[in-house]
Amino acid sequence: MQHSIGSPQPPIHNAQPALGFLTAYVPEELFHAAGFTPVFLFHTSEDHGHARAHLPGFTCWVVGSALDQALAGELDDLAGMALAYACDTVQGLTDLWQRNAPHIPLFHFGMVQRLDGPSTRAYLLAELDSLRERVHTQTGRPISDNALRDSIALYNHTRAQVRQLYARAADFAPPDLYNYVRAVLTSAPLGWSRPGRPHSL
Repeated sequence: MQHSIGSPQPPIHNAQPALGFLTAYVPEELFHAAGFTPVFLFHTSEDHGHARAHLPGFTCWVVGSALDQALAGELDDLAGMALAYACDTVQGLTDLWQRNAPHIPLFHFGMVQRLDGPSTRAYLLAELDSLRERVHTQTGRPISDNALRDSIALYNHTRAQVRQLYARAADFAPPDLYNYVRAVLTSAPLGWSRPGRPHSL
């Protein structure tokens, strides 16, 4: 039997500046601890053609759309952009972004491709420490240990709710489920209905 999900909580107004990112390798918790709201940049169906002058035709749509939106001025409200090394195309976007969209500060994170190497932990810690310092230097926003712990706890809580939602997805009619998830994602960053109160599923 399929159930209908109740209406989501009303939207909140987030005063934290938005910071865009493209891949799951970006440490969102670190930017959230600095006072930003990390926002994943989805591709759009509209193509302004700006990215074609900088990228080959076989470039993935994720990178191409992000650069096209930036060059069209559609991302000017972002307080910054975060890229983590996931492939050569993203690495190339780092240079293109700095040259063609310098008004949107760029933060690059060198994610390792193997997690089982003997030096992986030391490398990741060094990269995270470097990113933390660069965020502070470029934005003037210090990242305290307590703020970082709070952000990690918040993101872990949100991920647990998402896993719970997926586990129950089969119990609900698809239109209701899609509408609810879309409403939660667009109205309450990190699944929070209002300050201090998470959504319950």
